[in-house]
Amino acid sequence: MHPIQEPITGREVVSESDGPRSALAEFYRALNNRDIVLMEQNWDATDEAVMDNPLGGINRGWREIRSA
Repeated sequence: MHPIQEPITGREVVSESDGPRSALAEFYRALNNRDIVLMEQNWDATDEAVMDNPLGGINRGWREIRSA
């Protein structure tokens, strides 16, 4: 396995078979395009989802994550 040396921006052409890299690219595509619908599709909709935001602290569950 070789580490990826290029940043993931969301502009990559990836397939679902790329696994975590695909999910990360989709997250950044949603974030960088301010696409809340795509962002919601990228997150687990359960209360078990957690986001640790260096500026906003820890958010739990999609409702809190969405508001951040």
